[in-house]
Amino acid sequence: MELPRLTVDDIKEVCTEQSYERGVSYYNAGRIASVRLAGGTVRATVEGTDEYSVELAWNGGGVDGRYYCNCPYSYEGQCKHVVAVLLHVKDCAAEMVREAKRASLAIKRLLDGAGEPYLREFLAAEMALDDALAERFAGGSGGRPAHADPSGEEEEEEEEDEQEASGRSGGRSAPDYYSRLVSMYKAEAAAWQRAGATDD
Repeated sequence: MELPRLTVDDIKEVCTEQSYERGVSYYNAGRIASVRLAGGTVRATVEGTDEYSVELAWNGGGVDGRYYCNCPYSYEGQCKHVVAVLLHVKDCAAEMVREAKRASLAIKRLLDGAGEPYLREFLAAEMALDDALAERFAGGSGGRPAHADPSGEEEEEEEEDEQEASGRSGGRSAPDYYSRLVSMYKAEAAAWQRAGATDD
């Protein structure tokens, strides 16, 4: 988990002079409300006319990266919000990496101490509230959960439902599919609880 060693010249290469100067102003004024490094991506919130979300990611150890901000800026180069966060990375990269490693270790210890039934129930509840999380989880797990029903009948019924929906609409509806996915995980968590599973 590393960050590139950015210089002022690196930052100036990805923005206009005006955006750079405004980014410097935002950075010096403390407009970065929050910033953290996780999974190789820097995520930050910058206060401007509104609160804007910024994401920065780099491939390998080079300075060429992928930058995103949800502000309405649509001109040449990166916006002032991205510039402000790049300046923060330039000045605080080592500290950010140390904090990310501490946070990662703390999360690992927390997960190691949690039982599987609790993790399943917690994840199901969070995915029910966050469609993006459900989509990310489905993508990482191959899109199909391991069901509590050993007979496989529930899975067959789900496949039939999907086929019927596909025939009616000409394709699978992503929101409906992920809603069913969340429901299946909730059912599985409930099955674990009914079976009397306990934490080790």
